[in-house]
Amino acid sequence: MICPECGLEYEASFAMCEACGVLLEDEESDEIEDVDFAPLVESTDVTWFGVVTESLEEMGIPWFVQAETSLGVLSREGGDVGRAGDAVVTVYVAENRCQEARRIVHDLRAVGTAGA
Repeated sequence: MICPECGLEYEASFAMCEACGVLLEDEESDEIEDVDFAPLVESTDVTWFGVVTESLEEMGIPWFVQAETSLGVLSREGGDVGRAGDAVVTVYVAENRCQEARRIVHDLRAVGTAGA
């Protein structure tokens, strides 16, 4: 256990820092969890990208993007990604939240948001 305030280390049997009076944390709590990511949507529409990522942020779903410049029209998984030469942006989300993210995208498209 470690004090998040002063950094003193304690055995696991301690719950509070004797110096600061702050609750102790596991040393492992600062480690970044190894998360796998899965593709959610691809688009060349900057507005749609903004709407999707803003919604993911609001729901606390971890995401990142990967962009590429296409050499022509790229059709992936049956979807049209735009005109030749447009930058293709793929939004990836944490696999453990992928279903939730897909529902968000579905709902956004259902209400007529960009990218439908």
